[in-house]
Amino acid sequence: FAYTQEKTAEITAISPDAGSYGSVSLTTSGLNGVTDSSLKVFIGGESCNNITFSTNTITCDFQAGVTLLTPGALSVVVLADTYGFLKNLTNLTYLFEETFTNIVPGYGPTGLVNLTINGSGFTEESVVKVGTKNCELTHLASTHVVCQVTLADISGDLVLSHNGAERSGVVYTANKDVRISLRDSVVDETNVSSPIITFDVSERLDTVTNLNFDVFAEDSQGVAVYDQSNSTLTITFTDLPFGKLKIHGTYSFTDDQNRPITGPLRVKSTSSVIERMQS
Repeated sequence: FAYTQEKTAEITAISPDAGSYGSVSLTTSGLNGVTDSSLKVFIGGESCNNITFSTNTITCDFQAGVTLLTPGALSVVVLADTYGFLKNLTNLTYLFEETFTNIVPGYGPTGLVNLTINGSGFTEESVVKVGTKNCELTHLASTHVVCQVTLADISGDLVLSHNGAERSGVVYTANKDVRISLRDSVVDETNVSSPIITFDVSERLDTVTNLNFDVFAEDSQGVAVYDQSNSTLTITFTDLPFGKLKIHGTYSFTDDQNRPITGPLRVKSTSSVIERMQS
């Protein structure tokens, strides 16, 4: 067989040359008369999809596959019909980095919490911390991990370490204010058909906005009014049945960092049931 210059093609540049999943462009030379469908691109052995080719530039989408790619330099391979594998004379690679996209939830109560961290570069060797506390991995995938950690009333940077290298990312904020309790209830049945129950609220809510309480006695919902000056919550019920009635409900508000927060009300055991006696 004979060597022909027109059949010799190579990869001359990659952009970007580092990062996570996303669009990647490869500059080539000597690649003529090919179509998009005749090209295949592999980064770290994973297919780079949605290939387009124009004026010596191949563009494709580097997407997460089933393989857990280890952070570091990944091989770049191009296969073209009639040309075979393109040469990579300068040993171009793609530096795959571990990243944090976001954390769900980004805030919440203290105690035992389950966190989902979205990003890339997660492997069995990955160690996730919130502040200085290890977050135990319970699920691992190429684009996210789920971990479990017990937190005190702290806020902490999320830290991913892999083979001794650490990278900081998004922040989880533990906030005890999302645990609102009702206690020491006083029942006013002066108006039998519309009894009023007043609770002391465990936390002062001076810095929140859009505060709302939905409180029920069994299936009957009352009208709740929060008095910020003395941290009391007064609920007026209409047509409340007689008997033992369990108090329960939820709260929602926007905190001082403009985050919407919601959760179940905690009602002290001695105040969790009221008993209406029929006279």
